[in-house]
Amino acid sequence: MKFNTTILISILFLLLFSIESSYAKINQNQSYISGDTVTWKIGTRTFQSVISEDEVALFPLHPSRSNRTAIRAEGQKLGRIIHEAGSLIITKSSTALRGTQHRERIRSIKNASFRRAAPVLYRNGRKAIGAIMVPTGEVVVHLAPFISAEVWAESFGVKISKKLFNNIILVDLNDAFDAIDFAKQIEDADGVIYAYPNIWEERTKRNDPLYPDQWHLENTGQQGGAVGEDVRIANVWNSYRGSGSIIAIVDDGLDEAHEDLTDNVLSGWGWNWTTNNSDPSPVMPDDGHGTACGGVAAARGFNLLGGRGAAPYAYLVGYNLLSNSTFDNEAEALSKNNSLIEIYSNSWGPSDDGLDLGLLTPVVEAALVDGITNGRNGKGNIFVFAGGNGQGEGDNSNYDGYANSRYTIAVSAVTNLGEQSYYSESGANIIVSAPSSGGADSGIVTTDVTGAEAGYSPGDGSPDPNYTITFGGTSSAAPLVSGIASLMLEANRDLTWRDVRDVMLTTARKNNPADPEWTQNGAGYWIHHGFGFGVINAESAVTTAHRWVSSGAEVSYSGYSSSPGLSIPDDDPAGVDDAIFLGGIPADFKIEYVEITFSASDHPYWGDLQITLTSPSGTISRLSELNPNGAGQQWDGWKFGSIRHFGESPNGVWSLNVADMSAPDEGTLESWSLTFYGTTSPGYEDTLPPTTPILTPKNGQSVSFPLLLDWSDCSDTGRGLSHYILEVDDDSSFASPIQFVTALSETQVSVGNGAWYWRVSAYDLADNYSVSTVDSFVVADAAPPEWISISASPSYFLNSNSQLVTVSIKISDNEGIDSIALDLSRFALSSSFAASQVDTESWTASFTVPSGLDSGIHLFKVSAVDFGANEIDTFANISIGAAVIPSATLNSNNLPEFVDGNYISLVPENISSACAGILYQYRSLGDSEWRNIEASSNPEAGPPFSGIFWERPDTAVDGKYEFRVLGILASGAIDSYGILTLLTLDSELSTSTQFRDTVEGTITRIDAFEGDETSQIAGGILLSVPSSAISNTVWIEMIRYLSSFSPPLPSTLHQVGPAAEFNRIDGIDTFSSDVRIAIPIADTVISEEVGLYYYDGSNWRRVSNAWVSDSKVFAEVSHFTLFVPCTGALPAESTLVSVIIYPNPFIPNDGNSRNGLNFSVADPTTGIIFENLTGQATIEIFDISGRLVARMQKSDNEGRYRWDARGIGGKEVSSGIYLAIISSGAERVVKKIMIIR
Repeated sequence: MKFNTTILISILFLLLFSIESSYAKINQNQSYISGDTVTWKIGTRTFQSVISEDEVALFPLHPSRSNRTAIRAEGQKLGRIIHEAGSLIITKSSTALRGTQHRERIRSIKNASFRRAAPVLYRNGRKAIGAIMVPTGEVVVHLAPFISAEVWAESFGVKISKKLFNNIILVDLNDAFDAIDFAKQIEDADGVIYAYPNIWEERTKRNDPLYPDQWHLENTGQQGGAVGEDVRIANVWNSYRGSGSIIAIVDDGLDEAHEDLTDNVLSGWGWNWTTNNSDPSPVMPDDGHGTACGGVAAARGFNLLGGRGAAPYAYLVGYNLLSNSTFDNEAEALSKNNSLIEIYSNSWGPSDDGLDLGLLTPVVEAALVDGITNGRNGKGNIFVFAGGNGQGEGDNSNYDGYANSRYTIAVSAVTNLGEQSYYSESGANIIVSAPSSGGADSGIVTTDVTGAEAGYSPGDGSPDPNYTITFGGTSSAAPLVSGIASLMLEANRDLTWRDVRDVMLTTARKNNPADPEWTQNGAGYWIHHGFGFGVINAESAVTTAHRWVSSGAEVSYSGYSSSPGLSIPDDDPAGVDDAIFLGGIPADFKIEYVEITFSASDHPYWGDLQITLTSPSGTISRLSELNPNGAGQQWDGWKFGSIRHFGESPNGVWSLNVADMSAPDEGTLESWSLTFYGTTSPGYEDTLPPTTPILTPKNGQSVSFPLLLDWSDCSDTGRGLSHYILEVDDDSSFASPIQFVTALSETQVSVGNGAWYWRVSAYDLADNYSVSTVDSFVVADAAPPEWISISASPSYFLNSNSQLVTVSIKISDNEGIDSIALDLSRFALSSSFAASQVDTESWTASFTVPSGLDSGIHLFKVSAVDFGANEIDTFANISIGAAVIPSATLNSNNLPEFVDGNYISLVPENISSACAGILYQYRSLGDSEWRNIEASSNPEAGPPFSGIFWERPDTAVDGKYEFRVLGILASGAIDSYGILTLLTLDSELSTSTQFRDTVEGTITRIDAFEGDETSQIAGGILLSVPSSAISNTVWIEMIRYLSSFSPPLPSTLHQVGPAAEFNRIDGIDTFSSDVRIAIPIADTVISEEVGLYYYDGSNWRRVSNAWVSDSKVFAEVSHFTLFVPCTGALPAESTLVSVIIYPNPFIPNDGNSRNGLNFSVADPTTGIIFENLTGQATIEIFDISGRLVARMQKSDNEGRYRWDARGIGGKEVSSGIYLAIISSGAERVVKKIMIIR
């Protein structure tokens, strides 16, 4: 082994990338994540994955389809749900946390709906659904046949959750991180054949039964189609499936219970404008249109049911509009939840009969404007509209005010041969086309309303009544594009609404290339009035979206108009011409969309007019064509849209030709005007690499440890810098380098002595990379490792049975430790037993000591070698007692490292049942003679044994002493060796003394706290005093009550941990800033129900800022008193004098539970809490303008009330400062609350 696998940097990103030739190259269609690396072994194979820093996996307590909605609702309180499976959901937080912070965030999640939270790992750091790995908190262990699983589990203190076969068991650690650590600890232990963490992985079900018939997704020639005439989507699903995206199906309803939709439906989010409730189900039996559209967009894929949607893991929301499609309802449907919904899929519009122009009303246009301006947090909603099915009726998509709007993506349809479907309307507004019906026997296979008597399936020949095989039209093309838009947003969440449109059209595929309608515009793009820019290409669109650099702000130029008043000759194809000259628009401005406002209001038959716009580049936009059905005077300020001039410059002459193509009516070209929308910085695909890193050290420079390799910060002109890959090898060809990935331009590494070669690659967010030149450095370091500590557990046991012993080792070294071995030959085991590395400083080894060994102290050698081949040895020991000899040990946890004063408390533990007495002895370190401790109670008779005081004699001068306790049989026989405990008596260095009061039932400890950050632990109770709290040395007394204390708790509180009292010896029990205390709590209690309570001299109060972590309750306090961890609640107060409100400020969405969590009925720590209330109280919340926001009434015997931070109408109260007026009878108090969303 040449490298230490741990990299010491403040922000650590470790990924393992595949290697192509001699350089690390990343597949450009793959994304990689940054985070801490986790490794484990299965047999000889090592698995490596990277922890996502902003994702959490949640295992539901009762997973089932019936309670899926409730589970989702609880999951959404913890983050945005991005992936679901039957047994878990994955949420994404708005805040990325690294290392222990993320670990603690996961461990702090307590929710009644979930039995466990776990980290989300990605195999080798590859961000793909198939790479997700979630540790369950369990370990798979295969034990040797002669090992009793029950005895083995009991010796490690773990619980067997399942027995499999061949002595294979599943043990539950109840924590994913603990499970990974435990598996490493025992993988090489005696009697363990293998051990590894139990992992949940996404398993791909091989196919959906109807997928082979869905030619629009993958055209293999079925139904007589042309091979490849599809949307090129199959390869995209290897990396993107729409996870986390939300598509609203605005239509005639959505069958939320459909077997192939229900897993993707966000139930409770929909709306029905006919029934005015959240159930978007179809109103009429034949309303199957929306359900079919939903299946095209996002039917659940890879589940062995039905077919597949374009975005098989995207979420669906049903908006049942068409049963009651008034203008106001349309506006509401296109704006509802627009901060959460990303894509609105619309397969509807005005009539396709060609009789009238379909006006976009101002209220609906306002909804679209709000969506592209404010939707998706300002990035803009994606509005996809079907281009229309009225080609045979002379209709044109430019006559449809919805599809004709620049705020929408208009979609036309092509057949399974790539030709324009007979019904699909042409138009200058068409962005892209998509496969749909129109060819022979080529209907679209998708979901249908459940049941044989509903939807399309009755009579359509479908073998399954829950699916239709005859769907089609631009109604099917639009949701297909919506699904692909979902995949694009998954690849790049930063895309704006204009980016999505621009990527679609610039990556579209030129279908049916022999069609003479195809032409190139002035910017070089191929365009077609029927196909737009071509058939949408999912693979190209998603790949480009990942690499896309967003366009600059939209710029518009307007006011270019003409009012010629020209008569239009009747029945004359030549028509009349008019022109507008443009100049002075910046040369770098590029057109994205052109709006043409046209008036010929006196013409009595609008369908007679053919209207053609020609740009300075010669590009033609046919805005209107002869339509025999178009009667009436409707050309009065009609606004046409054209995308065909995309990328062109507007400067020059724009000409308009208007021709009357049918007798006998006449009219006048009254006026027309142009408005241009575009940008001076168009979006583009990022293909340029970052600048090249420059390395330090270089040119064979001699270096020593700690070794920091750094390089110049790189810059990137495209999407931005992503990460660096550092490679180090002792071979200049880099045949087998170890790769480290970091976001910083430096990395601390550990390598052995000698010459080393290294290089750095800089990657941007589009996966472009640059590689530095190869450089070198030389390492020379002869410093050996240094031991920190070695301990064996158990350190004492009897020789009557074999015993599993775990040795924990801590060691430091500049280079890093290569290996640690234990010489266990005296136990008839290996003379070179390998320890396993836990982290940078920690190693562990477990072995089984056979029974029957002689009693006494058994030494064994521990040897460590660093990467520089420097070695160090030491000895550790275990003590073995004879089964017939009484035994006991000193409780070293109750002893401080240094002791001052005359009294020392010596407390025994691990007392065998044979003990009738205990003798306490000491000696100076190095002496062979043991002395009995001078105390009237020594030897101590018992049981029980509570310990003795030792009054240090004058002969016991400062120095190091060994102590031991010897068990005494009833016969008087004495255990002859004991277990040693080392203690330093040094009055100069001492900061602590401790004694035990067996009469009062307390343990008292007195510590000196200096003027710096100081922490002391006694019996699991922690006190941490920052330097800001004291200015000089302060002696602090901590009393741990072993039994009762005074005053007693009220009956409504239930003690769940030791009572602890703190006092300053100088009598001042306050500090200039907060100190931190921590008190252990029982493992059996639910942490959300635990609070910390203190006595204020007259009443018990709750500490408002307490929190629970790792089976301890923590609090930061500025005064000392008696503290007790409890469940329950304080009784109601007689007055409101002591009312407190917490957390304040209330910040429920910042990822820090100490700042508050969104209200949950099941979790008593959530919401805003009012404490020390009277039994009858009224709480009124006012904003700073004096408006009443909320009003609550409580009437019970508790002094506590939780507010869900919602107003009178049930809506969440927004960020701000509020006044809480609490009243009870004639008494009233006013408090201030701050809420930060």
